[in-house]
Amino acid sequence: MVDQEKSIVRKPIRVLLIAPEHPTGTQFHRMIVPNCALDPKEFEVLVAHDLSQVMKRDFEGIDVVILSRLITSFMIKGDTKNMVEKACLSYLKEYKNKLIVDIDDIPQIPETFRLYETQKKDKTAESIITSLKRADVIWTTTEPLKKKIQKLIATTAKKQSQKPVLIVPNGISKHDGQWTTKKLKHPDLRIGVACMDNHWPDIKLLKPVLKKLENVKGWRIMAMGCDVEYKAEVKKLLGTDRITFVPWVSPYEYATQYRKIDLLLCPLSHNAYNSCRSDIKFAEAAHSNTPVIAENFGPYKGHKCAIDDWSKLEQIVKDYVTGKPKVLDQFRITDTENYNTDKADEIRINSIKELVHGKPKRPITKKKVPANTIRRKKAAKPS
Repeated sequence: MVDQEKSIVRKPIRVLLIAPEHPTGTQFHRMIVPNCALDPKEFEVLVAHDLSQVMKRDFEGIDVVILSRLITSFMIKGDTKNMVEKACLSYLKEYKNKLIVDIDDIPQIPETFRLYETQKKDKTAESIITSLKRADVIWTTTEPLKKKIQKLIATTAKKQSQKPVLIVPNGISKHDGQWTTKKLKHPDLRIGVACMDNHWPDIKLLKPVLKKLENVKGWRIMAMGCDVEYKAEVKKLLGTDRITFVPWVSPYEYATQYRKIDLLLCPLSHNAYNSCRSDIKFAEAAHSNTPVIAENFGPYKGHKCAIDDWSKLEQIVKDYVTGKPKVLDQFRITDTENYNTDKADEIRINSIKELVHGKPKRPITKKKVPANTIRRKKAAKPS
């Protein structure tokens, strides 16, 4: 007979999700949307926006805590951060909560980033590594980042950690209903560029080709996510005044940004940090039907929309503004199925279940003997 596991009726897994009140794009796509959409028959999800506001009692009865990068928060500084981090680690130990940490970038930001000195002083990278070492499971975005993390949390310099580090790809969830392919009409070619300060080393790569386009009419840069106080710096980095500044909006409204642009540019400077970035911008471009041109490096390397030389942009823009808009069609990503979160959601769900209940047992099956096979006993030897 075949041995089968008896059906077990289990209570929903209780999940405490630490989700920032003002999330980044990846925190929104990776933490909030998919985890808040977990099946309520199987999961009970409680959401806290900041661990500094979470009390000891909130950890009681929780099966799994899921957080992004830090046990504390980027907003908590100095002695308060140390106190909260120490308290939360003790709660996790006391109540034996399982911990999943989601991370989408290298903990240590490059020296070229505006916040480098601030994060160095606050020992942000060290706090992130503490979270990773305490985690029971780590979710990350790409194979290069997975390898970096395994080295960071290794017990010795020569041995990589055996802690489960799972690649959970980025994408747009079917539960995120804001995405549309409709565009706002305007006379000029609107070129979107992410201009948050963590992209400043990248956007300056566009300066030479934008200089060449200064005498070409009919185009405009849409500086996405650029706060008013940094307008002068972004103008200097891009080398043009032909810019419309689009202030940062909540990821809950990200799709409104894409309605305003006809083309998205994703330059990346070549460094270790960028080699571990994810292709979340491709996912957003695919689901908004926005043509996208990216640096042939890191997450974009080898893609049909990636280029090695930004000077090629000059002819593309000239063709568009002289009545050839179809020149952008070659840079559309039409396979949106590859940029949804169906596969990632399955990895998340199985990961949480295995962490709480263990890996499911395989059913024991006996090999079937073909009906026409006759087994004969060997004749006994004469005594």
